[in-house]
Amino acid sequence: MPSSQLKRTERAIAMIRSGSGLPREAADALQELVDVIRALEGRLAILEARRRPGPTAEMDPPNRT
Repeated sequence: MPSSQLKRTERAIAMIRSGSGLPREAADALQELVDVIRALEGRLAILEARRRPGPTAEMDPPNRT
């Protein structure tokens, strides 16, 4: 999710907290979801940045001749 969407979501959550008819718990739950998305995106970026090592001779199956 692009950071602009997350920022827009957080602004909407702030508006919900400030004067909406929704209970505060709803805004808190939405904020927790945004926080989880941010954490998952960070972890995904780390995984994508890692390069898989190429196969080594140790990983090759033995020759069966």
